[in-house]
Amino acid sequence: MKLRLWFAAITIALLALAGPASRAQDRDRDRERHDDHPSFSDHDRDNMRSWYHDHQNHPPKGFRDRDRLPPDLQRRLVAHEILAPELRSRIVVVPADLLRLLPAPPVGCRYVVLGGQVVLIDAHTWMVHDIVDIHVAI
Repeated sequence: MKLRLWFAAITIALLALAGPASRAQDRDRDRERHDDHPSFSDHDRDNMRSWYHDHQNHPPKGFRDRDRLPPDLQRRLVAHEILAPELRSRIVVVPADLLRLLPAPPVGCRYVVLGGQVVLIDAHTWMVHDIVDIHVAI
């Protein structure tokens, strides 16, 4: 009887210890998936839209109405795809005061402005990770 009681206690203890470890592994897998496709946080998006709201009367290059992409090119700007070669020549540097509001981009990535949108791209492969149209009202 005592042997069964000890066996049950040891089994319960092992299961209790294994639970947090498996949850930690799940979190690590989720983080790895997220790292495959870096993206802007909601806080980043809010900061960018607030910045645009403050600058909309005199927007810098890249955010002016004439900088918007025509519909045929806008359809070519897609997250999780390679940036189309005809869009690469339209890239504009992110204004310094906006860049200061954003966290450092993930390793190997950079922020750019394209057609009035802030885009997170891989600097080597041209993979578009995320796009924020900051003209959208907050």
